[in-house]
Amino acid sequence: MNANTVIKSVVLVVGFTALALFFNDLVNSVVVDGSSAIVEQSNGPQYAPGEILVKFKEGVDPRDILRSAGIESKEIRRIHTIKPAVTRYKKDHPEAAAMTDEEVFAAAYNDLPEVEKSLYRSCEVTLSEGMNVEEAVTKLKQNPHIEYAEPNRSAHIM
Repeated sequence: MNANTVIKSVVLVVGFTALALFFNDLVNSVVVDGSSAIVEQSNGPQYAPGEILVKFKEGVDPRDILRSAGIESKEIRRIHTIKPAVTRYKKDHPEAAAMTDEEVFAAAYNDLPEVEKSLYRSCEVTLSEGMNVEEAVTKLKQNPHIEYAEPNRSAHIM
């Protein structure tokens, strides 16, 4: 890894840490309204109905983990896409033309800075009708393949 790559990685980590601290302070200091797009829990947090945020550990398939936990989902959306990294890898490595899609994906993923790998493993999951947000979060928090699971909380600045 050259010095430029290290510097860029450090800047990314510091930047994401600063953003995380800013948003943590922001979420802890804002007023959350009771619009119909937000579920109000008595004496509890408010969150988007039927949505959870999940960060999976490296090397696991989110669909397999959700299925094994008994969680039915309508949609799983990655917080960060890997498509630009795959495109860049194909452009920078002519040997990629002879590789399978899975090999190119793995190589592009391995080239990502750690902070981008972490974001790629984070997903917004829309639960199927009838799935309870709190139950889903509780089940996933007990799964060793999950780094974190929580309701997709909503906050509005007034």
